[in-house]
Amino acid sequence: MDLPSLHIYVHWPWCKQKCPYCDFNSHALPANGLPVALRERYIRQVIEEIKWWCTQVAPNRPIGSLFFGGGTPSLMHPHEIAEVIAAAQTLGAWQDSTEVTLECNPTSLEEDCGHAYFQQLRAIGVNRLSIGVQGLRDDWLQFLGRTHSANGALATLAAAQQVFARVNADVIYGLPNQTLQDWEQLLQTLAGMGLSHIAAYQLTIERNTAFWGQVRRNEWQPVENDLEADFFALTQATLCKAGYENYEISNFAKPGQACQHNQGVWRSEDYLGVGAGAHGRVTLASGERVATATRKQPEAYLAQDIQGFSNRSGHFACWEPLSGIRQAQEALFAGLRLHEGVAVGSLQKKLGMAAWERAVLMAEVKYFIKIGWLAEHQTTDTHVWRLTPEGWGRLDGILQRILTPLTLEHEPTPSYIQNNQEVTKKPHSKIRIT
Repeated sequence: MDLPSLHIYVHWPWCKQKCPYCDFNSHALPANGLPVALRERYIRQVIEEIKWWCTQVAPNRPIGSLFFGGGTPSLMHPHEIAEVIAAAQTLGAWQDSTEVTLECNPTSLEEDCGHAYFQQLRAIGVNRLSIGVQGLRDDWLQFLGRTHSANGALATLAAAQQVFARVNADVIYGLPNQTLQDWEQLLQTLAGMGLSHIAAYQLTIERNTAFWGQVRRNEWQPVENDLEADFFALTQATLCKAGYENYEISNFAKPGQACQHNQGVWRSEDYLGVGAGAHGRVTLASGERVATATRKQPEAYLAQDIQGFSNRSGHFACWEPLSGIRQAQEALFAGLRLHEGVAVGSLQKKLGMAAWERAVLMAEVKYFIKIGWLAEHQTTDTHVWRLTPEGWGRLDGILQRILTPLTLEHEPTPSYIQNNQEVTKKPHSKIRIT
């Protein structure tokens, strides 16, 4: 029997400083940097966690991708990354096509704009970079709390392209006083470099961020909804004209260059979250599919005794079974972000119609199909739900209408699993389900 691919996410929780818009599990480095003993212990703990997971999941599954996220994983030394890659290879069957991605910030690289570091990464098996550019004007970068310059970001991208065929730039739109002309120029600059992938996210104001407090104090205000829609439409028009495919709401790739890891998550494939605060959705060797989470604070994650992880009673991750209802809703929440949509017929067959009918409000689905925001297509072996161009920009509101509200009574959440916070975010914001 062919086993489905497994995707692996490894979290590095530290950054040089915390950006004012970021609500990810990231923590500013101490003033004197991360102590050597602490970083060595963290890498050792990640490797021990991977070893433990080898006893919990079915062996010999093909590994579709390995993704180092953060935080700022480019603060890791190449030999540390190599150790984690070697451990990850024991989780399943490594393929020639296995994608290994590292997130980078220009500020975490050397004076040669990262060229030497990138060469080392390629030598140890990294084959894709995702670089947090965020903006191409120094005043935008200053507002966003970034410490690199626009010229430094461009130089880092150019250095990465000399080493890697697959280079992604992350950028943010919807900043105060940013014009559509400003944004179009940024997109044209990046497209002109021939990058394989561009991820364009709308600035969103999240709780527990510095921006949240600033907006509440009326120091500045986010752009209005109509202008947000104009930014999104301009992004689509500019990048599609330049030869990029808008394969996910916020993600654009040259043909064949979509991010395999993110696609796996959006398609509701299994992904294993490793490291402090990492989440996952994985099928155990028993066949049970579970939602997993590790302890969020690095100190709490490191405080666990690595000698006690030989059995379930001493495991790294907290997990809970995923009901058919929850799997159906998560598949729609993630899959409707994709241009390809969701294979609804296959999901109904896999999860059962009883779970499907409790998860989805079909009257609402039919309404959105009727008004042209959602479309249903028949393929040779299933039927697919896909957002239309008119519906894509309204994903958040559509999901709130078509998904049945769940209660904790039949969807218990352990104390340190965060409660699906991604659902409340805007459809073009940067979400990390992992």
